[in-house]
Amino acid sequence: MPKHRDKATTEFALRIKFRNNPDTTFTWYQRAKDAEEQLSIWKSYPYKQYSGAIKWAAILPAEAARNKADASTHLYEYDTWSNGSTCWLNREEIDHLKRQKARV
Repeated sequence: MPKHRDKATTEFALRIKFRNNPDTTFTWYQRAKDAEEQLSIWKSYPYKQYSGAIKWAAILPAEAARNKADASTHLYEYDTWSNGSTCWLNREEIDHLKRQKARV
């Protein structure tokens, strides 16, 4: 993965579960300017390399990952959502889908 060492960067964690090993979560740590840049980096590499192999993924602050924080700290998640789409969603979009599902 590309390394970002600029002092104005933040460390993020990428948690991933692969379809062939869904009971194991892998975590990578990387620095980026912000969560949007981290998502952009992830979408270009290694996401393309693992296309179709990813069951679920999340981007969250590295400190939260080290402290085993719950899903509320996830800035972005990749999953197959209740609306049938498989894509990356940010925290607000995830919460919106959960509220819609709760109403049904």
